[in-house]
Amino acid sequence: CIYNQADMSGEAIGPMNKAIEYLQKDKEWITYAYRQRASINQKLGNEIAALDDYALSLKVNSKDVYTLSDRAEFYYQKDMYSESDADYDRICQIEPGNTLGYMGKGRNAFMNKRYQEAAELFSHCIRLDHSFSQAYAYRSECYLKLNCIDEGLDDIISALNLDNNSIAYNLMMQVGE
Repeated sequence: CIYNQADMSGEAIGPMNKAIEYLQKDKEWITYAYRQRASINQKLGNEIAALDDYALSLKVNSKDVYTLSDRAEFYYQKDMYSESDADYDRICQIEPGNTLGYMGKGRNAFMNKRYQEAAELFSHCIRLDHSFSQAYAYRSECYLKLNCIDEGLDDIISALNLDNNSIAYNLMMQVGE
């Protein structure tokens, strides 16, 4: 919805409700519409409505990775890591070659100070996609927390070489202090 992208959430909710009304028979687009309305509701501070929309989207298509990812991120932002992990686990089951689920689980493990587990999850992401700079950057942060400085520095360099990753850059600045 254009209004949502322009951060005009109040203007976006009406047209999205209308779209949902018309899209009931289109499985692909209705899941998208529910997901977009969940995003609008989050911006409006209607978290219960957002969770309801995620549930409606998943009721239509329980394997919609995008909805699972968005809801997992919602939970992550609320420090609800076990709920977030449950959605990321589903993503890993549905698409085992997709880095998204493993990356999310790694972030959750990191936030719970399970640095070794997080590093292993980020390593798995790297095995799936050697050009995924975020995984190198996050793994670097784990290594630094585990006092594996050389490995952490290697990952910072790898992430920066791939695409000047901002997380890696910030870590490099912190290590230099």
